[in-house]
Amino acid sequence: MRRIKNFSLFIKEAQQIPLSDPSKDGEIFAGVLAAHKDAKEEPRGSNKGPEVTKYLQAVGLSGGLPWCMAFVYYIFDEVCKRLGKTNGTVKTGGCLNHWNQAPSDAKIPVDRVKSNPSLIRPGQIFIMTRPGKGLGHTGIVVSVNEGDRSFTSMEGNTNDQLSGEGDRVGINKRKIDGTNLVGFIDYFKNSRTPEFETDISKAITGEASKLSPLTGDDVYPDDETVGGELGKAPDDASSTLMQQALSNIVSGQNAKGSTPSDIKTNSDAKELLKELR
Repeated sequence: MRRIKNFSLFIKEAQQIPLSDPSKDGEIFAGVLAAHKDAKEEPRGSNKGPEVTKYLQAVGLSGGLPWCMAFVYYIFDEVCKRLGKTNGTVKTGGCLNHWNQAPSDAKIPVDRVKSNPSLIRPGQIFIMTRPGKGLGHTGIVVSVNEGDRSFTSMEGNTNDQLSGEGDRVGINKRKIDGTNLVGFIDYFKNSRTPEFETDISKAITGEASKLSPLTGDDVYPDDETVGGELGKAPDDASSTLMQQALSNIVSGQNAKGSTPSDIKTNSDAKELLKELR
């Protein structure tokens, strides 16, 4: 018998993205992803460029800052516009800030994933830490291989070495174990279908993921307690420089002491600064 969801889950569903026609919505999601697969920094290593700046502006930040989370938010925002839905994702440029603010019932902590890899699904967002930097990294799951405990993702600010400080959008394969994963966020949790998942996987990787079906307990778990405080950054040179850059934004000044015209809000710069401290 299907379990009836409790009242708190009904409230939280308002923050998720309902799929009206999952047989077509997956094609829309995949189409937006494919349109950005060749985006890269210009010049290389600058965290700038027409596409990168557009991603950062989507979360109220200027060029020159880490952009993996901004890329994810931009993709979801474009998908929601084409679906005619409200974007329920957290609007932030900080990976760990996104994790902390995401709806609790949408979050899947890494411990649950390690014990049940079938919980990873195309269209989810993964969040991980980057040891030694105090920062995080993120991307969008496009395919899953439960057999070898891995998933394929589309990520911004990455490279062939799977870095979170790369110079382009890339398709990476990551292992569930040993990747500093924090967990996954599923904004389509209550309305996803196999058709939705297959469309995403086939469009980006060329083949459908072989996924185990989710049970009612997977979709509506009893345990809603997730994640806590994450690690602080060491006081290394790169972190110090980034802290200074973000502090300048928070104070409303650039390196020359003038106010950047394209900063809509400094709240995300504050959150990125918190991740570095």
